[in-house]
Amino acid sequence: MSTMLTGDQFRKILKKLGELLRQVSQDEYPFDPIVLLLTLNALIEGKNDEVTYTFPSERSAGDLIPESYGKAPNVTTWSIISDSISYLHTSDAPLLREYPIFEDSEDEVSIRVCRARAVGQGLNRTLLEGKVMLGEDGKGNNIPTILQEKKLVLAGTMLVRRSPMRQINYIPFLYYTQDIGWRVDFVPFSSTISKKDGYVFVDPN
Repeated sequence: MSTMLTGDQFRKILKKLGELLRQVSQDEYPFDPIVLLLTLNALIEGKNDEVTYTFPSERSAGDLIPESYGKAPNVTTWSIISDSISYLHTSDAPLLREYPIFEDSEDEVSIRVCRARAVGQGLNRTLLEGKVMLGEDGKGNNIPTILQEKKLVLAGTMLVRRSPMRQINYIPFLYYTQDIGWRVDFVPFSSTISKKDGYVFVDPN
């Protein structure tokens, strides 16, 4: 079914397309290019039912996202703003293998660079995949013992924490403690991580 656009709709669509063109023209696209391509393809072919308005990690791993807190108008909320395609849908954790984030001469790297490398190497695991790694009991008992001294970066998902004063983007990671086992935490997208702290990418063999 075709529909004639109003002048206002036409201007709004052009404005959105202009913003999209600006984003993809940058040195680094700020979101997941695979999701963008799939979404654009679905829209061009008129398959609007394939364009989802919530992210897979939000639908299936929402319990790992911090809860909102505070009272109106001073409420702080967490939500996902970017999510890659998830490939781990079963208990694949025993097959996990670590991959380096840092190049040989580096002691530190920004999270922005870290995420770009993850996307470029196909190592952008998501929060949903992190939940798969944690298993049914949520403690990650099946994650190889050799990874317990590492922090497993899930660079395929980006979250935002919004408060009345500001908003901060975060990338999730898994880390291990003796008393609890594996758990999830978040590192600010504007920060820098250190090689000595054990940050790595992981992926199935």
